[in-house]
Amino acid sequence: RSADIMMCYTKESIPQEIRYLKYIETLNIYSNVNTMLLSIDLGSEVCELEYLKHLQIGAFGLVSLPDDFVKLGDKLETLDLSSNNFSEIPAVLTKENFPKLKKLDFIDCRRWSFSDISKKDSYEDGVGLYFNANENDALRRLLLWDTLEELRLSNNYIEGNIPDFKVGD
Repeated sequence: RSADIMMCYTKESIPQEIRYLKYIETLNIYSNVNTMLLSIDLGSEVCELEYLKHLQIGAFGLVSLPDDFVKLGDKLETLDLSSNNFSEIPAVLTKENFPKLKKLDFIDCRRWSFSDISKKDSYEDGVGLYFNANENDALRRLLLWDTLEELRLSNNYIEGNIPDFKVGD
């Protein structure tokens, strides 16, 4: 019912054979080599896992999720994408697409560490997860995801103010 793949070395997505783990409920893939240098697009194979409830793909070098990732929406309860190279929260991750999701983890999605955020655009492949809460509604959207019990965004580049909320809004 579960599988762990640790300490791999690849410049490609997870193996397409993963789809043959038909009845898997928990899949953990963690620790690729030189993740800050990688820009891996997750393939669609993981989207074919009918019974998947818990998915962790961390420190792998991911920069995107496939459009059909939404296929996991009616069953996925925990999603941990920490320590990857996402430059933004993938648009497919919404309350409407993932109504059963209880935990969402995007801790430490940084390619590089630096102290002057004004130099973020000088990095060719980006700096990792960055958004300005004053200009982008990603943080507001995540904070309004009322079915999430745990949201982890620490050690990313988030600029701006915490959004204002009104009771009943």
